Amino acid sequence: MCQLWWLAGDGYSDTMTILKAWALFERHIFIFRDQWLSNKRKQIFAHYLPAKLITIYCLLYYFVVMCFRPCKNIYGYTEKSCASSCLY
Repeated sequence: MCQLWWLAGDGYSDTMTILKAWALFERHIFIFRDQWLSNKRKQIFAHYLPAKLITIYCLLYYFVVMCFRPCKNIYGYTEKSCASSCLY
């Protein structure tokens, strides 16, 4: 259960942070490079594809890091909350 919380807490929040950074860069594209979005094919490569690739990469990365880590956690099953991961 703790691994699920770590994945949700770290993985999703970091993915959102990276997507926000991409959104800032994309805003620059919308304002100064509008010719990059002039047709549907360019829209797919400059707008839709990067966001999907970032999301897939981040979630896959955190899934692999959280599930196949080189260290072993010691869980306290009597505690109400999870301690930090052994990765930190």
